[in-house]
Amino acid sequence: MTKEDKILLTARYVEGDMNSFEQYEYELRLKNEPDLNEHLKDYKEIHENFRLQLPLIASQQSFFPPRTQNTKHYRVEEPDVLPVKSILKWFLAIAAGIMTVFLIWAPWNTNLYRSYAYYEKIGVPKSFLGDTVAMHKAVYLYNNGSYLLSSHLLAAQHIKNPDNAELAYAYSNTLIETAHLLEAREILETVVARNADVKYFAEYSMALSYVREDNATEAKIWLDKIPKLTKAYPVAAELRSHL
Repeated sequence: MTKEDKILLTARYVEGDMNSFEQYEYELRLKNEPDLNEHLKDYKEIHENFRLQLPLIASQQSFFPPRTQNTKHYRVEEPDVLPVKSILKWFLAIAAGIMTVFLIWAPWNTNLYRSYAYYEKIGVPKSFLGDTVAMHKAVYLYNNGSYLLSSHLLAAQHIKNPDNAELAYAYSNTLIETAHLLEAREILETVVARNADVKYFAEYSMALSYVREDNATEAKIWLDKIPKLTKAYPVAAELRSHL
């Protein structure tokens, strides 16, 4: 089992997303796997930090908060709210696992993708079916760049709300970041087809999924769909110029 598998397993355990047998099996493993204990300790620290931050972020009403003006730096700014030690531990563990898989799996233009991997910050949807606290936690992790952990939570909400285009858009972005590109594209296709408010951001994410695997031809096709005078156009045009 890889590090990222153990991190996801720990997330499921803490979030109460296991049946009684899985919980029993996980607790048995804790006795013999020191690294699993470390993952549990770190996740609980993040869990507690989120609980303390909840009163500050619970006031978010719309799914997409107002954007701040960006220039050439298209990555979402990451609030400095988590303990530095936890951030380093989790990000290094996730990065190590993902990088190993990627280097074996397929080539891609790392620098170009990382430079233009821009995703809109999200807020809690105005109306959705599911666990409000879990949704707030998913938003918190997503906006802090913890795509692997937020993917687990967003997946559960997406299953309960398959017609929510904004939720589908955010979940797809976590799939792109964690290299589940085919699944991400299937979901993004439905978002684009609905002609939702996030249609052009979804088209940009679709292009990014092809940049990730170094397929400039397909990336250009999706970037060329984004009209001028839309919020997604400036970054799309700049990325297009580098392909």
